[in-house]
Amino acid sequence: MNRKNGGSLQEKTKLYITAALLVGIIGLIFYSTSQPYSNQDIRPVLNKMPIYWLENTFVNDISFTYGYQVRSIEANGVAGFLEFFIRKASHLSIFAVVGFLATRLLAFYVRVRTAALITFFTVLIYACIDETRQYFSAGRQGLIGDVIIDTVGGTIGIIAMVLWLKRKKRKKRKHSA
Repeated sequence: MNRKNGGSLQEKTKLYITAALLVGIIGLIFYSTSQPYSNQDIRPVLNKMPIYWLENTFVNDISFTYGYQVRSIEANGVAGFLEFFIRKASHLSIFAVVGFLATRLLAFYVRVRTAALITFFTVLIYACIDETRQYFSAGRQGLIGDVIIDTVGGTIGIIAMVLWLKRKKRKKRKHSA
């Protein structure tokens, strides 16, 4: 955005839309992580799906510990094991959107590199605050592993936005030359 005259109406509209989307996503994260796990359990839905063929694949041999619990088809059932990955993919993707939007929002005001750095630390701090809040909420647990997943997701979003802005800048230079 042109910092001298405040930018065009089109730039201001983009700014407001980006800010509204970011606030909406952060609100969704806050709401979602305020709910007890029992309100978000998707295993009953998964149990109605034809997923039991996974027991006859290499997936049945996967076993690891996460959050002080063994994660495997044997320990969690097919639906529970699958739900674990859906939940972690949700962490990753929602924080990727946060990283993407926050970098874009800040890039209206500061250089892209600075926006990316500020966003990275903001995502990390927000992930820590969110997991700490969950740690003290009934029916939830805060995990350092989730902070890592959230931060990786945010970093993916940051990188995607930086690459998009670079490409956009290159195209703009090419068309103006």
